[in-house]
Amino acid sequence: MGNAILDKLFEKILLIFATTTSFLIGNRFLEGFKKSQEEKKVAKIIIASIQGHLEDLKQINRELITLLSKSEMESIESMINRIKKDYIYESALKSVGILTIQHINVISKYSRSLNSLLDNILNSYEETFQLTVEDEKTNRYIPLSTLQILRRNIEQLTSDAKSCIMKLSREILHDNDNFNKH
Repeated sequence: MGNAILDKLFEKILLIFATTTSFLIGNRFLEGFKKSQEEKKVAKIIIASIQGHLEDLKQINRELITLLSKSEMESIESMINRIKKDYIYESALKSVGILTIQHINVISKYSRSLNSLLDNILNSYEETFQLTVEDEKTNRYIPLSTLQILRRNIEQLTSDAKSCIMKLSREILHDNDNFNKH
């Protein structure tokens, strides 16, 4: 009789232990799944934003010429402001604890390079541009050497952006199609 009571007690303890363990394992799995889903959501937002940046940079590169009219300068400034005010991108970057440190480092490097390039583009015709003789109020001249440097920097940033997209696509989204596209 004493063994039967001990056996039942042991069964109940074992049942409680198994239930608790299952609950903890289930919670751990759900936490991992939730983190994975959040990571994918943030990665998709960042990739979409970077792709938008690439489109704007392509247009800026086309519009950067040695002689800029006021409307061309305004168009370039508008695209730069659109990139700088990409609040969705900025809020995704601030999602602490979702992405790994390696991914954050790659994205941060791209983001710093992007902001530096945008500032350089704006500063190039605000500080180093010489007013042309034809129309001092509306046209600005970009020295060819400055233009070449800006274009080279745009190409480098484009390459960095594509590698960032590729890294996020492959490692977080497991999206080989997007990886191969870039």
